[in-house]
Amino acid sequence: MKLITKLWIAIAVITAIAFVGSFSIMARSSQVALIEQLSKQNSDNSQSLALSLSQVAGDPVQMELQISSQFDTGHYAYIRLLSPEGKELYSKAGTAVERGSLLSRLLPIVPQLGRAQVSNGWQQLGSLELQVQTQFAYRALKATLVMMVFYFVVFAIFLGLLGRLFLSRINQTLSQVVEQADALGQWRFISLPVPKIIEFKRLVEAMNALSLRLKEQLDSDSSRLALHKAELENDALTGALEREAFIRELSSRHARQNDLSQGLLLIIRAHNLMALNRHFGRAKVDLKLQGLVELIRTDNELTITVGRLNGSDFSLLIELSDDLEQELDSLFNRLNNHYCADLPAGLSHLSAGYTYFGNMNQAQQVLTWADEALAKAEATSNSLILSSGRTLPSLEQDKDWQSRFSRRSLEVQDLQPCLRELRLSNKLGRLNKLQFQLDLEAEQAISSGRYLPWFRHQGRMLEFDLCQLESALLQASKNDFNGVLAITLNTHHYEVQQLCLACEALFERYSVPLDKLCVMFPEQCLSASLVELADVMSLFKQAGFYIGVEHIHHQLGSLAQLYQLGLDLISIDYSLLHGVSESARQQILVQGIVNMANTLGAAVIADGEHSEKEWQYLESLGVQGQTI
Repeated sequence: MKLITKLWIAIAVITAIAFVGSFSIMARSSQVALIEQLSKQNSDNSQSLALSLSQVAGDPVQMELQISSQFDTGHYAYIRLLSPEGKELYSKAGTAVERGSLLSRLLPIVPQLGRAQVSNGWQQLGSLELQVQTQFAYRALKATLVMMVFYFVVFAIFLGLLGRLFLSRINQTLSQVVEQADALGQWRFISLPVPKIIEFKRLVEAMNALSLRLKEQLDSDSSRLALHKAELENDALTGALEREAFIRELSSRHARQNDLSQGLLLIIRAHNLMALNRHFGRAKVDLKLQGLVELIRTDNELTITVGRLNGSDFSLLIELSDDLEQELDSLFNRLNNHYCADLPAGLSHLSAGYTYFGNMNQAQQVLTWADEALAKAEATSNSLILSSGRTLPSLEQDKDWQSRFSRRSLEVQDLQPCLRELRLSNKLGRLNKLQFQLDLEAEQAISSGRYLPWFRHQGRMLEFDLCQLESALLQASKNDFNGVLAITLNTHHYEVQQLCLACEALFERYSVPLDKLCVMFPEQCLSASLVELADVMSLFKQAGFYIGVEHIHHQLGSLAQLYQLGLDLISIDYSLLHGVSESARQQILVQGIVNMANTLGAAVIADGEHSEKEWQYLESLGVQGQTI
């Protein structure tokens, strides 16, 4: 039974007891007052009539007339004249009072008889007895009790309204505390206004303090993870990724097979560092190198991941964009001008070589191409040169379908679904990662690593996401699979409000068990507004979808902020997992991510394919599955 219901019952019982008590007292008081009033009236009337009869003593006719006249003018039950011996001489009686009514049984009104002596001088002629009618007394008592009940009903209604107002405030406070407790269970931290009621004030203050402490603990754990990752991967001087970490990042692009599977690798070499150190001191040269990395990171035109391959070589992993050649040339000129400032022209200069890569290129192969371009730039005295034969990956065989889809919109039937099954030891049970090939009818289907970059460059990722979402809904409606279907939405490429509006229409069109679907969001979405991301995730969560974040790596510092999103699944990027069986520091980092995810109530899976030894380590650390 609810507490509010118990309070209402308590109020009703107390009010009923108060009413019964006050009603009983009032009824008894009215009964006694009426009995006393009627008894006094009997006494007064008997004395007055006896005096009148004494004045006409000796005349029986006059005495009878006096008694009849008095009876007719008042409300009497009876009047009797008795002889001194008790014999009735004359009597006058009215209608008998009905004693069978409930009121007369519960509250009988029986006043004392009025008695008086009738005499003729000193001679006693007899005695007079009279009793007034009690029907009128019962009517008055009944009217009093009805009025009392009326006032009680009015008072009860007023008390109910007042109690409802009071209990609604109590209920509101209790509901807020319950909501806060539920939010803590979902790792959402909210603070409540402190009420004035002392007991509730202590409760709310304790809950607010608990929420704050848990949030601080989560933020602290997330910060330690980000710090440990920086110590594990970053160069101590410049903060750029170390060589091994950068190669793992490049390898993860190949493993993802998405719109980031294509890109550009640029290697920049700072010449004559040893000579510069001798002439100007290591501190000044170190400042120059730090400035180079800082200038790269603050570039607003390109999306860059920077690494340090050795003392003089820096590698830049750049996402494809429009006018990339011009932006790359502008970036290199800014870097060269910064590095050469205040240094002798003969000693200080930069050289660079770059290459494009596609989803089929291995990391070592791409590095070799970039090294060849760098060597060619140094040999020909060119500052910046493209690797020979490695142009923008708009392959010749792709021009036909690109031309075709540039003239029409993408449709659901253009996407050919492919399922990758993954077993999980959590509430999702079995996860089927749904990926799509581009169906070209007579031609061979194209993998996502080839067509997604083109759709991204065309600004049509929203169109693609809606198509794959509708295709997933169609697959779910067939219900010919076990477990949960998962798709990836690339919301960092468009306004999420457009997606929300379109999704509401799709949900109305397809009546399918939405708990059979999981929506994943790439880590890049976390770098955008978390408020907007929370809105779109809330839309899917309310519709019954599972939600998750994949390729978690660079946003480890933001991991604690994911508590408000209610995640069910987190996938760790391949670059953090490759070689985990041989690195104790990587194992500590992965263990920390798993612990954080478990705290958030999310399952953890690993990106990419791993060796049997690596998978055993990952499984021992709490990773529940891997995507291939």
